[in-house]
Amino acid sequence: MDVRWRHGALRVHLDRAVSPVRDDGVEPVLGTMVPVDRDTLIRRWYVHRIRLNSVGTARHVQIGTEAFARPIEWFALDECEMTERGLSTPVVEKIVQARTAPRPSLWSPGKARKVPEPEARAQALLRRLVYARSDRVRARGEAGVRGHRVSDRCGPEAPGAA
Repeated sequence: MDVRWRHGALRVHLDRAVSPVRDDGVEPVLGTMVPVDRDTLIRRWYVHRIRLNSVGTARHVQIGTEAFARPIEWFALDECEMTERGLSTPVVEKIVQARTAPRPSLWSPGKARKVPEPEARAQALLRRLVYARSDRVRARGEAGVRGHRVSDRCGPEAPGAA
């Protein structure tokens, strides 16, 4: 069943045995048992669902909005409105805002660390290497000096030598 208004049309599709016609300029509103694949939810951002709840002898219409990786949120018919974009529920505005908002940058002024330029980093690493080598040479030299002194003492001129 098609419902037309001045900005477009809704196609209410309740039969799960027949695949709904999509993307022909008519916004689909699917029954609760009509399947929808995740690619459609990703491409369209959301689809609307319709259900009728019996309360005594009366029927209450509810419109649900289903989006990828979100549960269906249900609303009374008087909470929904027809806009230039189509049928809108309170959650549609949140979905549209979330999808159209600029992505936050990975850089955050509060968490930024100053990273030196590659050339400055290379020079700092070379300095550390030079210091490490000089410490190593100094350590070897001290060990060599100690060794030299020990060998001097153990030589033929050392006191107590035969």
